[in-house]
Amino acid sequence: MSCYRGVSGGISAAFNGTYIGAGILQGMKSGAVSGAIFSGLTIAALGYGYQPHISTANFGNYKPIFRHPLWGSHDAGNGITIGRNCMINYTDKDDYLAYIEAHEMGHFAEQRDMGFVQFYGKTMTEYSEVWFHIAGLYETPGTLEFSAELYALGVVGHFWSSHYNAYISYDTVFRLYNIK
Repeated sequence: MSCYRGVSGGISAAFNGTYIGAGILQGMKSGAVSGAIFSGLTIAALGYGYQPHISTANFGNYKPIFRHPLWGSHDAGNGITIGRNCMINYTDKDDYLAYIEAHEMGHFAEQRDMGFVQFYGKTMTEYSEVWFHIAGLYETPGTLEFSAELYALGVVGHFWSSHYNAYISYDTVFRLYNIK
């Protein structure tokens, strides 16, 4: 971004009849400062990026960005996906972290397939219908949460069931939820 600002600063200086080198330098400084501010605000709002434990190669160039949030709005080992940003509170259990990453990556895939507005409209509808029974969303076929659980199942081979308080494998999922 600083290079573009440098070029525009040089062009502006040329049009104004001032020293082009000073215009380029000023433009580059402006680009660096605005880039640093934008990056700082992004990190403050969404957290710092990290390399996930799972592969995101199947998404090509437009893949999710995994972040550890700086704010503690949810418990360790939980996550939320907003746009490309999969924000996951760190947990020291690597198998559980990989599951949460896969679950949130499932939401990224849903959002990409459905579109941002439709995805978040359905999210708000589902959560408002079961406001005090949110855990039920994760184990109700047809919901976005259940779909993300199935995505996690495909990526890491299991998902966590709060109802059974255990990891659930392929065979168990298909038997419990009558999936064919």
